[in-house]
Amino acid sequence: MDETRDRILEAALDLFSVKGYAAARTREIAERAGVNEVTLFRLFGSKRELYIAVYRRFAMVASEESILSGVTGDPRSDVFSIARAIAALFSGNTKIVHMSIKDIDAFPEINAELKAQPEVLVSLVSAYFSRIAPIADWSDDPARLARVFVISLMGTVLHLTHFKGDRFVADFVEDLTAVLWRGMRDQVPCK
Repeated sequence: MDETRDRILEAALDLFSVKGYAAARTREIAERAGVNEVTLFRLFGSKRELYIAVYRRFAMVASEESILSGVTGDPRSDVFSIARAIAALFSGNTKIVHMSIKDIDAFPEINAELKAQPEVLVSLVSAYFSRIAPIADWSDDPARLARVFVISLMGTVLHLTHFKGDRFVADFVEDLTAVLWRGMRDQVPCK
């Protein structure tokens, strides 16, 4: 049954990401998964529950391990490493990005989880920036730096992933991170 469930989730991810929730038909999802529609409903109950199951199965979850695993203690290289990890979190699964952007308002339970992601990332990055601030000689508030850093990267990566595709993300993340690094290093406050 796990194999059947996985095939349905994969097929649903493909269709929801391209067509959106309203246009994706359960019959088409079932056909792609190689099952009948009754099996789909037996396993998931409803199209809505299937959508939520797809999101929960393939969602991008930020963790200390996924974001900070490449840090070495060198502030400059760590900022770039963290930026790449944040970019990978979102650009690694364009189907979930497309799916989330298309139908975010129809699913308040998913919307709340998505809205929490930036704060999770800011918290992780802020904690690291606080530890590294004396070495980096930053006088600015590490939480403020983390917020600007994370939101700038997330916005850019989500935009590029959704509208341009993954191939544009890597170079732009490197360029944006270089600009952010210079701003963090030079600490020219905008008030």
